[in-house]
Amino acid sequence: MTADDDRQARLRALYAVLSAPEPSPSGQASDEEWTRWMDRVGADEALADVLHSAAHGARFDAAELAPHRETSERAGSRLDEATLAAAFRLLEQR
Repeated sequence: MTADDDRQARLRALYAVLSAPEPSPSGQASDEEWTRWMDRVGADEALADVLHSAAHGARFDAAELAPHRETSERAGSRLDEATLAAAFRLLEQR
């Protein structure tokens, strides 16, 4: 397996995590909980789209990734902090 094959496999694995169904808050959840959930899910969906594109050969520079990084840091992610950082390092590789 080449380094690029390994990178693409890791990108696809991260995409699979972020594109999997995410259970919504219960019907008893507050508006604030729903808003936080929607913001996080939206950030994860946008990042999943970038990961999918990168796994199929697209390349991104730091300026293109900055809005996704900021949104993920602000809204949160299903990925833990270390995995999220690793995802952005993978995306920045040329």
